[in-house]
Amino acid sequence: MALAACGGAPPAGEPARPSAPPAASNAQPPTTKTALAALDVDPVAVALGRTQPGSSDDAASLAKARTGVKQLCDEGLAKADALLAAIRLAGKKPDAELRWDNTIALLDQAHLALRNGGDFPGLLAVAHPDEQTREIAKACEPKTEKLETGMWLDAEVAAVVKRYAAKKEQLSPPRARLLERVLRDFRRNGLDLEPAKQARIRELNELITKGAQDFDSNIAASKLFIDATPAELEGLPAEWLAAHPAGPNGTIRVSTDYPDYFPVITYAKNRSVALALYKQFDNRAADKNLALLDRILALRHEKAKLLGYATWADYVIEPRMAKDAKTVAGFLEGLRKHSAKKAAVELA
Repeated sequence: MALAACGGAPPAGEPARPSAPPAASNAQPPTTKTALAALDVDPVAVALGRTQPGSSDDAASLAKARTGVKQLCDEGLAKADALLAAIRLAGKKPDAELRWDNTIALLDQAHLALRNGGDFPGLLAVAHPDEQTREIAKACEPKTEKLETGMWLDAEVAAVVKRYAAKKEQLSPPRARLLERVLRDFRRNGLDLEPAKQARIRELNELITKGAQDFDSNIAASKLFIDATPAELEGLPAEWLAAHPAGPNGTIRVSTDYPDYFPVITYAKNRSVALALYKQFDNRAADKNLALLDRILALRHEKAKLLGYATWADYVIEPRMAKDAKTVAGFLEGLRKHSAKKAAVELA
C-alpha cells in the first residue's frame, strides 16, 4: 500500500508514480499485444484478476475471483497459523533437539505464508474492477495484520527462538543474518513491553491498517479532470485521440485514471497541460485524506513512542542503511544544497 512504504511492513499497493511531470517522449507505445504471463504465486491466484468485462465468461470469471481471493487469504493464514503451532510444539523438546528447521525455518515460512496470503488480495483490494471482489479482498488485510502482530508478540514462539539462538550453532552468513533480524524484530514489534502496552500496540496496528486501507480506497475512488483542446494534446498517439473525441465545446475531458494520465504525462508536447493533469493526479481524495493522514501520523507517533523511539521516522529507518532520522535529514539537506541552482532553473 501507499502508506505501507512509510512504515515497517513491505509496501504493497498503489503503483509507483512520477515525482514530477516527465519530459515529453517522442516514442509511440507498442501496438502489438503480448500474452499474459502466469502469476508466480499460489495457483489459486492465477484465476484472479483475469475478468474481461463484457465477455461471455464475465460472470464465471467474477465468481472465480470472489471465491479465489478469499481462499488465497484463508489458506495463507491457516498455513501460517499451523507453522507457528509447530514452533510452539517444538518448544516442548529439550534444547538439544531444537534445530534450525524446527524453529527459524518454520518462522520464516510462516511469514512467507502471511505475505502470500495477504499481498495479492491487498493489490486486488484497490485494483480489481469489480467492487464486490475489492471488498472481499479488502477484508483480508486486517486478518493478516492481526496474525502478524500476534506472531511477533507471541511469547511462547519467541521463547523457542531464543532458546535455539542461545545454542550459538555455527550458521551460514545468510542464516546468521536472518536469526539476528528475527530477534531484532521481536523487540521492534513490542515483545519486551508490559502486557498493557502490548495490548495498545495491537490496537494501534489495527487502527493504522484501517486508516491506510481507507486512504488507498479514497484515492482509488477519486477521479479528477482537466479539459484540453485537441491542439493542446498534440503528441498523443492517434489511437488515444480517436478514443477521446472532443465534446460540444471543442475540448477533450481528460481524467486522472491511469489510461488517461500516463499517456498525457508521457506524450503531450504541451507541458503546461501535463502539469495541470499532474497536479490533479496528486490531489486525488485530498478532501478526505488530509484529515485521515493527520490521524494516521498521530497513531504512528504513539506507536513509535511506546516502542521507545523518538519519532516514527526513527522507528522505520532503524533497520535500514541510514539507521536514524538525523542521518536522513543530513543527507536530504546536502542534496538540497547541491541541487538548489538546478532546481531553481527547472521551477522558474
